[in-house]
Amino acid sequence: MARVFGELELGYFREVLASGKLGWHHEQDSMTARFERAFAARVGVRYGIARSSAMTALAQAVSVSGAGVGSEVICDPIVHFGALAAISMNAVPRFADVRRDPYLMDPASVRANISPQTKALIVTHLWGLCAELDELRQICDEHGIFMIEDCAHNVGSTWQGQHAGSYGDLGCFSFQQGKHLPTGDGGMMTTDREDLYEKLYDEWAFSGESPAFMTLNYRMNELTAALGLAQLSRVDGYVAEYTRSLHLLDEAIRDCAWLRRRHVPCLLYTS
Repeated sequence: MARVFGELELGYFREVLASGKLGWHHEQDSMTARFERAFAARVGVRYGIARSSAMTALAQAVSVSGAGVGSEVICDPIVHFGALAAISMNAVPRFADVRRDPYLMDPASVRANISPQTKALIVTHLWGLCAELDELRQICDEHGIFMIEDCAHNVGSTWQGQHAGSYGDLGCFSFQQGKHLPTGDGGMMTTDREDLYEKLYDEWAFSGESPAFMTLNYRMNELTAALGLAQLSRVDGYVAEYTRSLHLLDEAIRDCAWLRRRHVPCLLYTS
């Protein structure tokens, strides 16, 4: 689907160029800070943390979850990025099954795969649909498991009226060119936890010349944030176009006995 890039984006780019600051900085009027606040408000959480990609966001989420050598991270077997994030932090991915339709993580399988080594859960939402977030949140609370949401495909998706990325300890969104909100490359972490926000700030801001603990540079630059802020105002139109396409395709296969429409849970509503 074609994306719109026009005068709004160019205006934000001009602001960044006029400031003379192209790299990340966290003054309240920086483009990165503005994008973080606007995206957090969209998701309904207190904090947004702009990242260079969703993959780095997932890896960083695992890094602050407590998972590492000798521990396990429950993932799904459909999308491999959660497992890669676990492996990148020397944790072991343990695969929970998905429901046959809509191919999202099965809470019963999550319960069956919890072990004494389980530190975190990465639940992947796919193609505009959310996993059963209320039950998965309850499972994590019962067992002291750190919950990470992979929301790469889910800007605008909600479960029981609450946006994807607001149930977990951390949510991770993708802004790669093919996603709902494109910046070329980029991502965002979302959270309501002040302690996580402060810890991640100490990590990505490097707290001076050296980071507060072992880390890499996962920051987003000002030009990427400028594009993201502009695209945030356009994303509802993109999602609406995807939804119209879905209805057209569903109608086209309505009388085909050999094709089945994708199941959409009744508790899921997409904007």
